[in-house]
Amino acid sequence: THQFDYKEDVQALYFSGNKKINNLEAQIGLRMEATQTKSYDGNLNQSISNTYTKLFPTINLSYAATENSTYRFSYGKRIGRPNFAELNPNVTFINPFLTVEGNPVLKPFFVDNFELIYSYKKLETKLYYSIENNIYNQIGLPDINTSAVRLTFRNIYNVKRYGFSEFYVFDKWSWWSSNNMFTISYMTSEIINLPADGLEGFSTYFSSNNDFNLNKNKTVLLNVNFSYNFPSTYGLGKEKASSGTALSAQYLLFDKDLRITLRANDIFKTERVRFYSVIDGVRRNSEYYFDSRFVQLSLNYKFGNKKLNVAKRRTGNEEERARTGN
Repeated sequence: THQFDYKEDVQALYFSGNKKINNLEAQIGLRMEATQTKSYDGNLNQSISNTYTKLFPTINLSYAATENSTYRFSYGKRIGRPNFAELNPNVTFINPFLTVEGNPVLKPFFVDNFELIYSYKKLETKLYYSIENNIYNQIGLPDINTSAVRLTFRNIYNVKRYGFSEFYVFDKWSWWSSNNMFTISYMTSEIINLPADGLEGFSTYFSSNNDFNLNKNKTVLLNVNFSYNFPSTYGLGKEKASSGTALSAQYLLFDKDLRITLRANDIFKTERVRFYSVIDGVRRNSEYYFDSRFVQLSLNYKFGNKKLNVAKRRTGNEEERARTGN
């Protein structure tokens, strides 16, 4: 019953260039975006307009110290715009005590990201620092008189993040290859216009993706994928640990044209998001489980000429199309 219209126009102008001198290579870019938005709330008969112009520079420096080692530095500024569902003020009732709605005055956030990376053969070490301003997220606004919670989106904090990560590819044996990642970061947050305290703390993540060839012809394959999120802090909330385990087996037939795949996801039913936050003195405990546990059997058969290459073309507005759900 809620009439809501939203219009957005974006004009962009950008350039990029690169230069290589011996072992040093530099790439720079600059993008200017002008944006005009207008949202109309039919129930309130109210229009809200927002106009802004921003510059987004990028810098990438790479130095090949030896044949096997490389140093890289990068800086980039980017924008994150809300999608239509996050803007739409229509109310959805989850149960008598919980509703979800968008926010038509939600504004974009901006991120400045700095990275220093050292690569040696199959090992990559990264140090990073990011400044994230005007971050929006879904928050629960409690009514202390009715016990009802209203979930909505707001620009609620500024964040600074300091991080370290390791990425290692193990491929010493022909029958086993493994991609492994470990990252740890420390975050501080500043709350914007909300009766709550910003939190600070660590976030840690580990993942390991393993491929096994079970015969010489490489027609029987096994994949084991495991990830683990340690207890962490982000913005207003403290999140509990979670993990995910997936297995898949493949059998290739008819000169590998036929692929039979059996996959099991979230085997131990541990892909749950559990956290708590305190707003206006009220503590809210939340647990989300999106039922990602399944077993899937699929068959793929490849017809035609195997030597044909199909070009995948990208358009300049792919991010904007994704925000609309298209």
